[in-house]
Amino acid sequence: MKNKFANVAHSRNDDQKGVMEKIISEGHCPFCKENIEKYHKQPVIKEGVHWIVSRNQWPYEGTKEHFIAVAQEHILKLDEMPEGAGDELFRILGELVRENKILGGGMFVRFGEMDRTGATVQHLHAQLVAGTSRLNDAGEQNEKLKVTLGYKASLPNT
Repeated sequence: MKNKFANVAHSRNDDQKGVMEKIISEGHCPFCKENIEKYHKQPVIKEGVHWIVSRNQWPYEGTKEHFIAVAQEHILKLDEMPEGAGDELFRILGELVRENKILGGGMFVRFGEMDRTGATVQHLHAQLVAGTSRLNDAGEQNEKLKVTLGYKASLPNT
C-alpha cells in the first residue's frame, strides 16, 4: 500500500507500518512542517532555515545513534534544494557528531521515488547513523549495520 507521500512496503516494524497506513489514508506528507508533529513523536532537537532535525522514530536495528534531518520545504530531489541548504545540513550534522561524541558513522540522503530509494516517506531527508566498534569488548565481531539505499540494477550477462 502506498501513495505519493508514503510507502508501507518499506516499513521495518508494525508500529511504523501503522503510522504509514494512517498517513496514506489521510493523504498528506508527514514530513511537511505542518504535519511533522502529528506523525513523528520524537522532539525536534535542532532547527535551521532549511532543516528540522530529531532522533529517528524507528532507528535502524543496532544503531547507537540515529538522527533524521527533514527538509523544511516539501521538496523531493537534491536539485530542488535551496542555496545554502547543503552547507546548513553539514553544519547541523557536525554539531550532532560533536555533541553526541560520535566516533564514527555514516550519513545518507534519500531523494526521489520511494520505489528506488527504500524510503517510507517521499520528502527530501538525510540520516546520520552510528553503530559501535567492529569488535565488542570480548574481541568478537559485531554484525554490520544494514540500510536500504535502493535496489540493485539487473545487468546483462557478459
